Amino acid sequence: MDHRVVVSLCCYGGYFTLLYPTAWFNNHMLKTLISNGINPIKVNLGRKPRMLQQVQRGSHLLTLLNGSKQSQGCVLVLSMVLVATGLAFTSLDIPGSYLFFDNVSLKLQTGKTLDQPTILEYQTAICLQSLGQYHSGRKKSWPRHVIPDWNLERSSGVKSMSILNDYICLLLTDTSPVIAINGVWPAPMIRGTVNDTVVVKVHNSLGNQSLSIHWHGLHMVVSVLNVHCMQLDEPGTYWYHSHSPSQYVDGIRGPILVDDPFSPYADQIDGELVVTLSDWYHVCMLTRGIIALPGNPTALEPIPMSALMNDQLWPTLSVLPNKTYFLRVLNIAGYAQFYFHIDAQHMTIIQADGVYTDLQLVQDLYLATGQRYGVLLHTLPTASQNYVMLGAMDIAGFPGSAPTPVSPNVTGVLVYDPYLSIPSTPLVEQFIAFDDFCLTPIDSIPLLDPPNKEIVLNLSTFSQVVPLNEQNRGGFNNITYITQRVPSLYTALSGGLYALNPIVYGNHSNAFVLNLNDIVETTIYNYDTGLHPIHTHGHNVQLIYRTGSSCKNRTIPMRRDTWMEPRWNSLDPNHPSTVVRFVADNPGIWFLHCHMEWHLVAGMDIILVEDPLQIQRGQRDIPLSMKLICLDQKIPLKGNAAGNWINFLDLTGEVNVAPMECGSLSSTTIFKVEDLSTAP
Repeated sequence: MDHRVVVSLCCYGGYFTLLYPTAWFNNHMLKTLISNGINPIKVNLGRKPRMLQQVQRGSHLLTLLNGSKQSQGCVLVLSMVLVATGLAFTSLDIPGSYLFFDNVSLKLQTGKTLDQPTILEYQTAICLQSLGQYHSGRKKSWPRHVIPDWNLERSSGVKSMSILNDYICLLLTDTSPVIAINGVWPAPMIRGTVNDTVVVKVHNSLGNQSLSIHWHGLHMVVSVLNVHCMQLDEPGTYWYHSHSPSQYVDGIRGPILVDDPFSPYADQIDGELVVTLSDWYHVCMLTRGIIALPGNPTALEPIPMSALMNDQLWPTLSVLPNKTYFLRVLNIAGYAQFYFHIDAQHMTIIQADGVYTDLQLVQDLYLATGQRYGVLLHTLPTASQNYVMLGAMDIAGFPGSAPTPVSPNVTGVLVYDPYLSIPSTPLVEQFIAFDDFCLTPIDSIPLLDPPNKEIVLNLSTFSQVVPLNEQNRGGFNNITYITQRVPSLYTALSGGLYALNPIVYGNHSNAFVLNLNDIVETTIYNYDTGLHPIHTHGHNVQLIYRTGSSCKNRTIPMRRDTWMEPRWNSLDPNHPSTVVRFVADNPGIWFLHCHMEWHLVAGMDIILVEDPLQIQRGQRDIPLSMKLICLDQKIPLKGNAAGNWINFLDLTGEVNVAPMECGSLSSTTIFKVEDLSTAP
């Protein structure tokens, strides 16, 4: 009889510890665990509530941060996998049990009799918090936000798809399927309060597509199995989207709103509004490829057909006169940059990418792909009419040879009175957008000291000339990012001192190794004639310099996680550039990439390997769930980029050619909707 139970304690500021009930393991199982590097801790579970007792407090699988307390700021993810033969759960004394820790309880839901060998998984999460704990002068709330399980699948009949209206259908004669979450699209909004922890469990039902979710701008606590735990430690407007090729263009995207009861502008706010701006393609981008080199020598990206606001046309937002609203605006498009305009009304910027700013009155907003703004909107004193909100793609930012989208603008309505008529779309002759490099953060953090680590990147597009696999690619310093046999995190974990050598991550990982607390200055020169919104994971960066900006080398620079690289005029011998600066104080493997989806998957990426030795000290092993996923896909768990672990400097077998099937600026066929049922 085989009873297997795995219970893992996941802490963003503490320890990874294996906890198990005494009666659920036999000696053979314990020896197996120990031989695999797992040091269990015995605990007691019974029918009556009792405090969880640790027998071996010093036995920790993983220390994430030195000096942190195990009982504070943790998320307990309980995963039980039981294999039993002819055994009722009741004989294991599980039903009705409670697990107690820091005054938080979790009831175990069990009670099924097994007649044959069966594997059942019970997984839930509770968020642990010590009462009276303070952070940045604020009392922490109980982080108890468990999002209903997400099931992601392709869907062509989603009821709430307001995009499927007569106007779109008339233009295209068919409709596009989406990737829906729990059968619903647009995707759900996630909301929490500062210091909450949000837990999301994701199921991938796409069938033939891998799936990864990026929580844009947020810091993760941990991801175990398919459970994602996010610590909402900074107020602001964020979003989630797939980081697997082309998927967020097909619908895996939605806002994450972090409320702040202690906002410096809280006493001015009467209500809240949310606007997302996005582009839409009327073919499914889950299909392979976008553009083939022989038929597209200029590497023209796919141009969207329509602009959307809140993933629909003509959305309405109700307001009252003479009130001040906190308006959150997000660009969640895959390709297009957007202007945002409200007729007859101005906005006041108070936040950009989660960073509070001094008040800045503006007429229009310019949002690069991935950027977010929080603004104050003071409504007019009377409800004499309704007003239009306009989202307009930056057509001037498209390549000169690109076709104009069928519907590059989208209109919404600010409804003062539902009984009044809907106004017509205003004619805006010229948008007046404020330069975000000229914003001032309200915390007045000064310009960092001169850098001791400088990274210079030349952004460009170029060709991969390989017989039967010719592609347009993008990259930095003439290197296109290509996924290697071994994930870079696994290379860092298994490399010892070799992890300090960027070559072990592979020539096409374009890795830059940073030491802890390095002051890093990154300069990016644009050798391409297009716009490029640059996004970095793991950091908000100080905006130091941008060609054409009047705000350069300020003593108190603005910070954000996404910034725009200006386009290059091919007649000008000088290439425009941006300069940003940050402190390498967040150990991990971080992407820096262009946030236009087609450029990302074309290889316009680098990785920042931040303090790899601390990564090794903080995470001694790969979670078992990830091991199983990787082994199922034949992904090695250790070694350099090529999978060589005996000699880390031997890169024989590394991936030097981008595969055709990932396509972005490379492709074969675009399937229409009616072809999807038979698409390979």
